[in-house]
Amino acid sequence: MGYVLIDERNLRDIADAIRLKNGSSDAYKPSEMANAIYALGDGGEAQNVGDVVAMKSLLAARFCSAPSIASYAFSDYSNLYIADFPNCATIGENAFCRCQNLATASFPTCRSVGQQAFYLCKTLRSVNLDECTTIGSSAFWGCTALTDVSFGSVLSVGYAAFEGCSSLTFANLPECTSIGAYAFRNCSSLSEVSIPNCQVAAGGAFDRCGLLSIYAPSLMDVQPSCFSRCTSLASAAFPIASSVYEDAFYGCSSLRSIALDACQTIGMRAFSSCTSLESITLPQCMSIYSEAFYGCTSLSYVELDRCLVIQTYAFRSCSNLLTLNFAGASAVPYLSYGAFIGTPFQTIQDSARIIVPVSLYSTFMSASRWSEYSRAMVSV
Repeated sequence: MGYVLIDERNLRDIADAIRLKNGSSDAYKPSEMANAIYALGDGGEAQNVGDVVAMKSLLAARFCSAPSIASYAFSDYSNLYIADFPNCATIGENAFCRCQNLATASFPTCRSVGQQAFYLCKTLRSVNLDECTTIGSSAFWGCTALTDVSFGSVLSVGYAAFEGCSSLTFANLPECTSIGAYAFRNCSSLSEVSIPNCQVAAGGAFDRCGLLSIYAPSLMDVQPSCFSRCTSLASAAFPIASSVYEDAFYGCSSLRSIALDACQTIGMRAFSSCTSLESITLPQCMSIYSEAFYGCTSLSYVELDRCLVIQTYAFRSCSNLLTLNFAGASAVPYLSYGAFIGTPFQTIQDSARIIVPVSLYSTFMSASRWSEYSRAMVSV
């Protein structure tokens, strides 16, 4: 049975709403109110929660038969604490936005959550979305108390869907294939994410999160600022990603290791200020763009077997970079100006080495800008 618990001050409002719905002029005593609402909610007439009552002091709402929740149905209901809709299939846009006291919500059969559906529900702690496949843009934006979300079958997460959910600690998205831009930005407590089937995570998706590690076996590339300023991120692996775009890991100051076995392009500032990164092997990488590793002060070893282009300031201020390994190279990369400013190669330290194949040794020694580092050249 469906029920609504209400503030007694609003009994008259609810009685008026029931009379309007039933087309009657019946009078209701407080003791009769619950049965009247039961009849309305379960009689098959209430097809949309927005049609049932028009008042803003609900304490809890539950409708067993409601198949959908209209846009703005409960928007700004400041005294709504609990929402339970066991048979609801869709939640309209802004349906519960700014419900300042909503603490728990359950929609076990819901398939779609509209944009800004729970926007700024700052006291919302848990949501059950076991069957949901689509979460709209900014659906849970600014839900700062949200700690527990059952994502179930979610296939796509929209733009900024969980941005600013600073209490969210874990996101399990086993079926998700697409994550929108800024979807989890500023989720500062989000330490763990499972996205085994995600192919696309748009720009800024996890910007400034609390992630400790990330493994994304299906991600096609790492979009701009996708993991930027994740200052707790220590390890990452993207087995099939073909590109790492600009600022992707900018400021990830705890990042120590990353696996990019298929990556062909490293974008501008992609790893800039990753001050804990010690080594990186890029067996398929052909292009390293400007400032890609700028300020990686712990970086000591880089392996580049297929690299063709190293752009301006690519390794600037990598003050501990002692080994560049081109042993598997088949051509001498184009080297732009200033690529090694502030590195041991620039200061001509004896321990610095550029390892090149014997077949290319003389070409490296005479190539533009590479010849400046001839003292560090070692053939193998």
